[in-house]
Amino acid sequence: MRGIEPGTENFGIARLQLVMDFMNQAIRWGLEAHVQGLRQGEIPPGKGCQQGLLEAATFGLIELEDSEIFELINMENQGKPLGDMLFGEVIRALVSDNTVLYNPQDGTVMPTWEVPPFEPPADPELQDHTLDGVKYPVATVLSPEELQHWAMNREEFKAKFPNASYTKVATTAMHLINGVVYATAHEHFGKTSYLYTVRH
Repeated sequence: MRGIEPGTENFGIARLQLVMDFMNQAIRWGLEAHVQGLRQGEIPPGKGCQQGLLEAATFGLIELEDSEIFELINMENQGKPLGDMLFGEVIRALVSDNTVLYNPQDGTVMPTWEVPPFEPPADPELQDHTLDGVKYPVATVLSPEELQHWAMNREEFKAKFPNASYTKVATTAMHLINGVVYATAHEHFGKTSYLYTVRH
């Protein structure tokens, strides 16, 4: 973007390419996470990655990493978010150059590149642990206080977050109260998220 005058056609083209490059990388990360889930038995064997879930994960990653790009992809384009169109364009490009395989029967995609095996991080805060059915670390926008509030208000939680797991929230809150896990706050472009990790 350096050396390109803002407001010009070239600036608009360069900005659009920047967004698509960012989305391309986010899609790759999402597909690699899907493959790791297959290896760990979290996803049924042979199950491709649903494009709707991949798009949601891509948008979530962009929201965490770059608020300006996130605002741009949420701009309306013919009655839909611009990001919907760009996501489709990036997927079609990846399919056409044989970077991903598209399954027309269920509309899923899979990477064609060799995804390296997952290496457990050296940082104990990021290492996986499963307690009472909850896999840690857990990343969420819910603070410890909010987590405990929702754990004590099951029906209200289910009404506000119909697709979220109340059991996961309640169990994590119980672990937090009992000192089994601890929370750390992380800032991303003015937004705070929380990482709940097993205490060693």
